[in-house]
Amino acid sequence: MRLFNPGSPLLLDQPRVLLRRAGTDGTEPRRLEHARAMGEDAIVLLEGVRTREQANALRGFELCVERSALPPVEEGEHYHVDLVGLRVRREDGAPVGEVVEVIAYPSVDCLRVRASDGKGDLEVPMLDQWLVSIDAEAGEVVVGDIDDLPRERRSG
Repeated sequence: MRLFNPGSPLLLDQPRVLLRRAGTDGTEPRRLEHARAMGEDAIVLLEGVRTREQANALRGFELCVERSALPPVEEGEHYHVDLVGLRVRREDGAPVGEVVEVIAYPSVDCLRVRASDGKGDLEVPMLDQWLVSIDAEAGEVVVGDIDDLPRERRSG
């Protein structure tokens, strides 16, 4: 499996993980019998998965840990999951949209923002040039000048 955070041993140290199909909310607890990191990947042995066919049936699933297993974040840090759903506004208070995803590119993390004007999604790099502040408790992100960022049209 591909690790979202190869530098963290957290997932590999859990006795129990949650199995979730990507893009859904439902989870199924599974015992993690063995796990070993290999660079950005890991080899895992899950309870009830013994054959190649059983393993292949889990393609597209994510292995997650319980929220209670996560260490507290430092001031100014956020778990990506906590940013999804936050309102996004400009410094002058004008609404921009809502964070629908956090994308971890090799060079920078970006907030995918579903624009409230219906003109497409924005990817706002999480850098000082574009990101003014994040207040997860207040449920909002404040952005600077994002007018030159390209928009991605949504289908459907």
